[in-house]
Amino acid sequence: MSGSLQTSLARFAEGARVAVTIAEANVPDLPLNLVNPRFCELSGYESDELVGQNCRLLQRDVRDQPGRQEIRRFLDDPELQSIRTTLMNFKKDGSPFVNLVLMNKLADARGRVRFIFASQFDVTKIADHEMANHEEMLADDVRRMGAIAREHHHMMNTTFDTIANSMAQIAKSRMALDESG
Repeated sequence: MSGSLQTSLARFAEGARVAVTIAEANVPDLPLNLVNPRFCELSGYESDELVGQNCRLLQRDVRDQPGRQEIRRFLDDPELQSIRTTLMNFKKDGSPFVNLVLMNKLADARGRVRFIFASQFDVTKIADHEMANHEEMLADDVRRMGAIAREHHHMMNTTFDTIANSMAQIAKSRMALDESG
């Protein structure tokens, strides 16, 4: 990752109002190379415990879930530029939570995907007004990330339809959590 872009992404992640992770897309298993304080608060892990790891560590042994299949399809399909799905995740202390994940591909000027930007949000027990507030903060952070990408001759093709309220998906995930617990 170029030093200037790395610095800009690090500054962005630090200032983002939502939980953010960034991974290099061309490194096997997509290890995280940037996590922000909000992500550390969400997961209960320290950044040094997360950097170099795949975010899959939050799933523990719960591997067979539709969100994983959707993410795999997103990563494998060059036409898909963003995805929003839910995953059953676990905090460092073992407590489960429903994670609403937004993932975006960040491509260079030649169209090569260089980074995967992701935002996460615990929707386990979220009220409608909290969801609306999160959506607003997320949209703002995605716009800022897009500006940074353009400044460094990269592209992030996020449609705000992807960010659209995901209440049906959240409801399904909450039911799965209730059934497992």
